[in-house]
Amino acid sequence: MPHFHTTHPQDFCLPLKSGAYEFVCKFTHTRNHNQSLILVRYEDCEFFLLESVRDNGTLYKYHKATRIDPIGIIKDALEILRTRSHGILGHNLSKNTPKQCTKSPFLLSRTQTYEFVLHHNKPLSIEVGFGSGRHLLDLATKNPNELFLGLEIHTPSIEQVLRQITLLGLTNLYISHIDARILLQLIPNASLKNIYVHFPVPWHKKPHRRVISPMFLHHAMRTISLSNDCPTALPQSGFLHVRTDDREYFDYTLQLVLALPKTTILVEKNANLAVVSKYEARWKKQEKHIFDGKIFSVLPPTDTQKSLQNGDFVFHGISEYVVQNIKNLIALPTLPKIVRKTYFLHIDAIYQHDENYVIALCLGDFDEPQNAFVLIQNGIMRYLNAPPLPTQAAIQAHQLFIHILESKDKH
Repeated sequence: MPHFHTTHPQDFCLPLKSGAYEFVCKFTHTRNHNQSLILVRYEDCEFFLLESVRDNGTLYKYHKATRIDPIGIIKDALEILRTRSHGILGHNLSKNTPKQCTKSPFLLSRTQTYEFVLHHNKPLSIEVGFGSGRHLLDLATKNPNELFLGLEIHTPSIEQVLRQITLLGLTNLYISHIDARILLQLIPNASLKNIYVHFPVPWHKKPHRRVISPMFLHHAMRTISLSNDCPTALPQSGFLHVRTDDREYFDYTLQLVLALPKTTILVEKNANLAVVSKYEARWKKQEKHIFDGKIFSVLPPTDTQKSLQNGDFVFHGISEYVVQNIKNLIALPTLPKIVRKTYFLHIDAIYQHDENYVIALCLGDFDEPQNAFVLIQNGIMRYLNAPPLPTQAAIQAHQLFIHILESKDKH
């Protein structure tokens, strides 16, 4: 992670402008004064740099919950502050490589990804956790008239596949680092061709973190194209393809599939695919078994997926009650952590600069939480960059948050 380290906290005389960068102000944690957020604006995006005062000095890095791409934008922001700092202990701000300062049109932001899955006009398939990207790149190369979306959280994997997209001249493959479990909830019924989940992390000790879950399976069956429920039609029908070397994980997946009211599943062991990842090749040399399950949707969706919009996350303005309630929250011994039957809302932290505030939230579904920052500045209240993805759980949590801020009752 890009950073620099100083002997003591720096006074950057904010606001500060340097080229396209604007360092707006510093918000200090109201419960831990050793931690602050520096709001940075660059062109049409915003992010936070984190100042953390420690026993061995002060660390400056970006807040990972507000990361933007390419990473070179953040590195340059840190370098601007580093050159204005005294008592530098160390840093890793090497010169940007071309890939670190080039914005790829095939890397989608959270908002762009949401719009993409709603409004695509060609058959769309998704791969969850594409790793080296060999399988995903092969699919896109062999099917130029279809669209593909790769979801991955590992930055080096994303950068590697983006380079290959350019080298291969592909125009039908897009990448996003959105949590697939959240995105799938927002995709309209029967609008996907296939979903691929190859070699997911088993998470034996933390099964709630698994990609495959009853909820994920429900939305996968809802969103993929309907099968004709005929064996001869299987190769032409939409499916969820789960591939793993972990027998326990595969058995767990089969149990979930067989709990569906009706399904068609094709199971294979040690099947040979056209493309083999380097990890799969290693496992085969070790004579480990590979398990495949292709699950076909054979029932019409029983629920209608509402097309949710970011308008569901509007704020009503800043009244006297909002300001007072924020001050009341700061005065509480602990910040609220509220759990309801279908959603939760955690107010993780509040940062302050004069009468302006940043509120860090964690909200939404229990197994697929979302992090967000609410910026309250100059009489305006809004989410930093973009609101959470509009799942029903996130919208309910947002509405509860508004109720807390606008309540006329003292906390």
